[in-house]
Formats: sequence, C-alpha cells, structure tokens
Amino acid sequence: MKNIFAMLKGSIIPTPTTINASHSNPNQSGTTTKSISEQIIVELTQKRNDDAAKNAIKFHAANDVEPKDIFLGVPKTVCKDLAQKFSPTATFEGIAQLLSKPEHETKLVASLILIEKNKTSAKECYAFYFKHLATFTSWDLIDLTAPIIIGNYLQTRPQLPRNDLYTLAKSRSDWDKRIAIIATLAFIEQNDFADAKSIAKIYFNEISPMILRAAGRVLRQIGKKNRHVLLEFLAQNHTQMPAEIFNAAVVDLPKQLRTTIRKETKIIAKK
Repeated sequence: MKNIFAMLKGSIIPTPTTINASHSNPNQSGTTTKSISEQIIVELTQKRNDDAAKNAIKFHAANDVEPKDIFLGVPKTVCKDLAQKFSPTATFEGIAQLLSKPEHETKLVASLILIEKNKTSAKECYAFYFKHLATFTSWDLIDLTAPIIIGNYLQTRPQLPRNDLYTLAKSRSDWDKRIAIIATLAFIEQNDFADAKSIAKIYFNEISPMILRAAGRVLRQIGKKNRHVLLEFLAQNHTQMPAEIFNAAVVDLPKQLRTTIRKETKIIAKK
C-alpha cells in the first residue's frame, strides 16, 4: 500500500495486447466473429474511466487487497447489465476465459454471469467454482459469489457433508479461507449457525486482517438473526478471539452491552 500511487499508472493502463486479445477466425462470409468474452471485454473497454479506476484501486487497497488487477473504472451497474445481456448464451468456458483476464471488471461480469447460471445449474456451478478457486482473488468477488454458489448449494442439500468448507478454511490461501467463512452467510440466513461458529474459531489464530474482519462480520450476522446465540458464543470464546474478530462481532450491539462484555473480557483475562 505504501507505494500505491506509484502503482496506479501500471495498474489502470493495460497494454494493447492485454485488453484487445481477440484472435477471431473468419467465417464463411469473410467477416470476423467475436466470442462472448471478447465482446464483453470490448464493451467494458469502451466504458472505461481512468479517474474512477484510480479511486477503485485505492478503495480495494484500503480493504486489504493488493492492487494486482487492472481496473477500468466501469460502474458495477454497467457490469450487471452486461451480465444480464450475455448470460443466456455464455458458456462455462467463456466464464473461465473472463476470470483469467487481469481486468477486474471482466472478473466481476464473469462472477455475475456465474450467479445467473447458478439458478438452473447449481451443481455445475459449484464444481466450476472449486475448479477455478485460484481466479477468485478479490474480496468483493468472493463476497458476491461464495454465499450463493457455495453456501446455498450446501445449505439446500443437507445430505451433503460440508467437508469442502473446512478444507478451504484450513487452506494456506487467505482467499480460500475467506470463501469458507463468507459462504456460511447462506447458512446463517436459514438460522443454521454451527458451521459459521466452528470456522470462526478456526480463525482465532489467524493474523490476516481480511480474514479476521470477515469472521467478525459473520458473527455479527449471527447476532442479527439471534442475539442470544452470539452472546453465548462470546461468553464462551471472547478471551481467545483476536480483537479484530471481537470488535467486528459486537459493533451492532447496544453500546452499554458492548461495554459490559469488554469489561468482563478484561476481568476474565486477568484471572
């Protein structure tokens, strides 16, 4: 982050071969046809905004993401429109091509298309997600997709073991760990709290702020659904959990209650 402004130029201005790599084959009439992924890239490039791209880089960097992606500065609403336009004919191969690109907005459109396909092909999308885990390396893309593609799939199939989540939670990759904890938001929505609490406890020894805050956010969501469950979890675990998790978990509680919990934490910690 300390060299963020020095990185801006290289991050938002792609080389011509990066963004216009369309190797189309001529058809019988002698004209060229572009794949759906190429069409999406062309439309995104036409709507780029360098000032907005600079702001996007600073925003993502401030939220614990290294600015490795190229940002075009295209609004999310435009990305949603493109996803709606192309999702009926998009293939998994095309989605994979978009996810492999360095432009953040192409990955966003790919993620939105995947969510659309999930409505009719949930099993295939679940398998696709795990096959392409390495391409989900932005907190916003994970937060957008993991509860729907991973969480909903497991939540609506109680006969399936949830071992995949725990494999991700114990991965060396912080992105995998974020996917695991954020996916449990789908369970919490249905008042199913066990896995969210278990994975949050796995992260008590984590040091990444991105993971700690995500765990706290999930615990906070438990509190919104059932405050008693959150308070019971805090009573049992608050002396072991990192401050980042604790602070994020209690932010929505009444101020007096937060103060009481923190005082009890200090008393127990001294003992």
